[in-house]
Amino acid sequence: MSIDFKPYISIINDWPKPGITTYDVGPLLRNPVHFKNIIEELAQPYLDKKITAVVGIEARGFLLAAALAYRLDTGVVLIRKKGKLPPPTIEEEYNYEYASHVIEIQTGAINPGEHVVLIDDILATGGTMSAAVKLVKKLGGEIIGLSFIIYMSLMAGEDRLKGQNINYLINYQ
Repeated sequence: MSIDFKPYISIINDWPKPGITTYDVGPLLRNPVHFKNIIEELAQPYLDKKITAVVGIEARGFLLAAALAYRLDTGVVLIRKKGKLPPPTIEEEYNYEYASHVIEIQTGAINPGEHVVLIDDILATGGTMSAAVKLVKKLGGEIIGLSFIIYMSLMAGEDRLKGQNINYLINYQ
């Protein structure tokens, strides 16, 4: 990585509940130069992979997916919390640091054999991304890579994503 993005990450203790530390990428995304550099760096592993869709996970993943898809000259697919997408959908339940949720994707959003990149802002425990991977696989998508701005290596989220090509820009240990 050529740029140190860490100074632009806000670290917020005890949010959204006591004992949880949140790493906010908002200040980084607000900086137009850094936002462009983030997308350029996130795109590098995929420039020659013939990606057919970038899948963004609600909500920050949507922002990253749109910009990355534009850079890779492809479309965007959304994975949202249950009840936010028009039917028909398929769903997957997951757990993370302090709660459990259900996410879903529209059937037909990904065709079998499509080359797909999934993106979100942070990889912590891997619960959300693991569920997203399952959804894409159910639709027959070929996952080329998983991308993040931040990887929280102490939380070992990579363990839930065995066999996946994981790319990230910042590692908090």
